[in-house]
Amino acid sequence: MGEQHLLTLVLLFLAHLIGDWSALTPFDKEIVDAKTNGEKRNFWLGIHSLIMATYKIIAILLSHTIIPINGGFVVILVIFFFVEFFSHFILDLLKCIINEKFQLNPNIKFYWTAIGIDQFVHAIIMFIVCYYLYS
Repeated sequence: MGEQHLLTLVLLFLAHLIGDWSALTPFDKEIVDAKTNGEKRNFWLGIHSLIMATYKIIAILLSHTIIPINGGFVVILVIFFFVEFFSHFILDLLKCIINEKFQLNPNIKFYWTAIGIDQFVHAIIMFIVCYYLYS
């Protein structure tokens, strides 16, 4: 893995951290409430997924000192945007459904296991993206 690959991966993880785990995210309160209460859940998960996909596209662009403006790179960015949007939406929706079905909350050990699995799958997707960006 070269320096460019590593920089991209670090910035993708940083974008994920900011988007998923900080109050710096727009609409943070609404998104958290929708994930736990279920009211307008799909709408707010969609907004959250849109924000995450945008943050990660910005991370990829920041990792390139010279952005190659060619059709191939643009196509990869567009594909990645949709992959990130839909994978993030589906994973978070599944996590919400599991949390509701088993009445999970932060006081229950399996709640944290579910979050760990969710974050692991998000990480695998970021590794796959880096692989395809540089192959």
